[in-house]
Amino acid sequence: MLQFAKKYGKRKVYIMTNIKRDQIPFYVSNASISLLGSTWEAFPISIVEAMASGTPFISTDVGIVKYLPGGKVINSILEMSFWINTLADETTIAHEIGLTGRKFAEKHFSEQRNVRSLERILKGN
Repeated sequence: MLQFAKKYGKRKVYIMTNIKRDQIPFYVSNASISLLGSTWEAFPISIVEAMASGTPFISTDVGIVKYLPGGKVINSILEMSFWINTLADETTIAHEIGLTGRKFAEKHFSEQRNVRSLERILKGN
């Protein structure tokens, strides 16, 4: 671990488990980057949560992630490392990417919008 700190500088990285559901928005909104390394997802809620909070994400190419703004989709550990370092070092870029994701989430993922869409489907419109 010390050799990585010498080579790349000290990084604040937390790998958290067993977080209560109601605490997740707090941690996501206070993160610099949200990382998803899954091998399979359909509609990853953790990415939507990152987008809603304006936190830029880095994700493997799973599910619908490649169609979502607000982060970077990666296909290798090398790409993951590159984007972690880039977004950690270039906070202005990270902020802009996160803001893009938040604007998209506010427009497309609001509860009210989705309830209206479901009502239209149920009414056959």
